[in-house]
Amino acid sequence: AGALASDDLFEMENTVSEGPPSIKLDGKSHHILGRSSTDATVTLASPTASRVHALLVAHKDDGLVYLIDLKSAHGTHIDGDRVPPNKPTVLKTGFEVRFGALDGGARYRVLHAPAASRKRPAE
Repeated sequence: AGALASDDLFEMENTVSEGPPSIKLDGKSHHILGRSSTDATVTLASPTASRVHALLVAHKDDGLVYLIDLKSAHGTHIDGDRVPPNKPTVLKTGFEVRFGALDGGARYRVLHAPAASRKRPAE
């Protein structure tokens, strides 16, 4: 299998001092984000983040990167708006993403995200 279209095009940077400085896909199709260092592939440093909080997915067909809140207790917010649980939401460059409470959750800004579909639909 070839590399995903979004491999080198997606990065989120930490806008607070705690936690990983950035989140990249690094050739993976997805990351599980959460407070648990054993259940998550990216550990969020926030007491209001759930053990398994959200899923970051590079879609293999359209090349876009999606964020899915996994029914977290304090929610996932994009630009201040709560993301509905289990609903894939496309991440775009410039979005501010908060995992957990708005007043203290882990905060990241999307530095780079694929902007459009890279593959044509199957005929």
